[in-house]
Amino acid sequence: MKSLKIKKRNSNTLLLERSKRSELIGFLLNALVIGSIFYSVFGQSAASVLKSLRNSQPIHQALALGRHMYQGSCLCGAITIEVHGGIDSIIHCHCSKCRKSSGTAYATNGFIKKAGLIIKTGEEQISFYETSPGKKRHFCKVCASPIFSSNESSPELLRLRLGILDSCIEERPISHNFVSSRANWDDLDAELPRYDGHEPSRFVQK
Repeated sequence: MKSLKIKKRNSNTLLLERSKRSELIGFLLNALVIGSIFYSVFGQSAASVLKSLRNSQPIHQALALGRHMYQGSCLCGAITIEVHGGIDSIIHCHCSKCRKSSGTAYATNGFIKKAGLIIKTGEEQISFYETSPGKKRHFCKVCASPIFSSNESSPELLRLRLGILDSCIEERPISHNFVSSRANWDDLDAELPRYDGHEPSRFVQK
């Protein structure tokens, strides 16, 4: 009985390997066909075409950034963005600067690659405030929505304000930061009621 199970497992493994091998062969054949078309049209060999594709900046960036893609927009809709490559180290920051710039108890930020941010519309509407030398907070100059912050010491990275996102994301916050600077009315452990709309007391006649 065990030998039959082993043979069946080996057979399934063999079929899977053959399938993968067939897919690889198909991919290589397609690449050669495309290369031969380029050669007949432009006088380039398949090898040179594949090499130029591999070394091209858009292809290189796409491979480096991965498959994650999120969309976002500011409050007035003038600025729309795409974020490629995922979001790293998402935190809730309670520092006074984040509280004042967001007008809330904390700002939720995450690192993204600068090369992964595509500003689809409204780039001319983005302004900034330099909080300290080399550190800028970028926002929509029409509706004042925070977009991201930048730091000259890490020019390849941006800190995205997650409230701008319209897409659901896979990543999750990892911590509350600068909690000693939080507002005195901000109780992280408070068990407050939760509603899908306004609090019921708003509609009580006084």
